[in-house]
Amino acid sequence: MWKPPTGKRAERAMDALNWMVSAGKKSAKRAIARKFKVGDHCKLIRDMRSVAVTSPYNLTCGRDSPRKPWLYWVTAVPEEDRERLRHNLLQEVARMHTDMNINSSFVLALKGNTREGKQIRALKAHIEAAIAELALVE
Repeated sequence: MWKPPTGKRAERAMDALNWMVSAGKKSAKRAIARKFKVGDHCKLIRDMRSVAVTSPYNLTCGRDSPRKPWLYWVTAVPEEDRERLRHNLLQEVARMHTDMNINSSFVLALKGNTREGKQIRALKAHIEAAIAELALVE
């Protein structure tokens, strides 16, 4: 399970975020990870987003053209996040439906009186409520 960065991980994420701000250019996540000598580029991006929560900046991403890697950059301008928003919104809705299906099978597999059983039932209830609320919006 992913946990917010602490210690050296948080420092490295903040260093990477500050570097992105000062560089002022778009970079592929593998290039960012290489620059900061991190093997797991996805974890570094998650860590950077986590430490960015307390700053005026947002780590955003987009493609310059189809079939090209996603490029990341730091912005304080919400309009620059529109491309990522469109992509992520579709991804989030699809992920919620996938999670709902997975959680339904977990509910059947786990007893309701165990810690994990209680957690999965709580998650399932929250996902069901979110899906129902999204249906009202559509």
